[in-house]
Amino acid sequence: MNMEIRHTQRRVTDRHDAILDLIRKSGFATVASLVEAFGVSEHTIRRDLDALAEQGLVARVHGGVVAADQGGSALEQSIPFQEEKRRIGMAAAALIAPGEVVCIDAGSTTLEVARHFPPSGIGVLTNAVNIAYEIARKRNDVDITLTGGSVISGHGEAFGLSGPATLQSLEQVGRVSKTIIGALGVDFEYGITDRWHYLAQVKRKMIEIADTVILVVDASKFGKRYLEAVADLSLIDILVTDQRITEEDLERLKSLDIETIVC
Repeated sequence: MNMEIRHTQRRVTDRHDAILDLIRKSGFATVASLVEAFGVSEHTIRRDLDALAEQGLVARVHGGVVAADQGGSALEQSIPFQEEKRRIGMAAAALIAPGEVVCIDAGSTTLEVARHFPPSGIGVLTNAVNIAYEIARKRNDVDITLTGGSVISGHGEAFGLSGPATLQSLEQVGRVSKTIIGALGVDFEYGITDRWHYLAQVKRKMIEIADTVILVVDASKFGKRYLEAVADLSLIDILVTDQRITEEDLERLKSLDIETIVC
């Protein structure tokens, strides 16, 4: 009997390890997707997630579960130019004033902005599950609202919601004082571009509803072009980047009358 109990406990432990590994790799998982992946009941998965949450390994969010912050996950450590993105995030966050309502895009650089918001009462609307969680678990002076929508998976750290529900959420807001977006590509001929059609739609809507648009990109994004057009560079008011940007690119940004912060 004791051997049977130990065998059952080992099975449960192995499943917990596998669930945690899957969540850490994908960044986000739903209960339904875990039921399908492990071939067990919804009740079993929920019990597993409760156990992992009690250990501080995962955190429940609306619609699913994310890996808890372990002081710098392997995923974050693998993100290129992480230190540059941290500095960009700090500089962009310093542009936010008390009482503002800010729209923030999904992405690794925008996540750094969210981590450095000033200690003042602001309102934040985002389509990023991890950004909403990052703010909600650490700050009680920031009102955070997560848009509706479907999770676009398969692109690492940016757990973006998109689709008709996301666009409808943004339309209902009216105006925001500032929108902060990232980009995969910045090209002086083709503008801001992205790889994913539905996330590009969300970025465009965020730009449309903002009084001031802030683009946060590390310098490696300049000269890159992807299939999905987001917006012309003329729609950007402030661009925050790092010191690797070339003098030529700085001059071209100046000619477009884009305020550029290099950090």
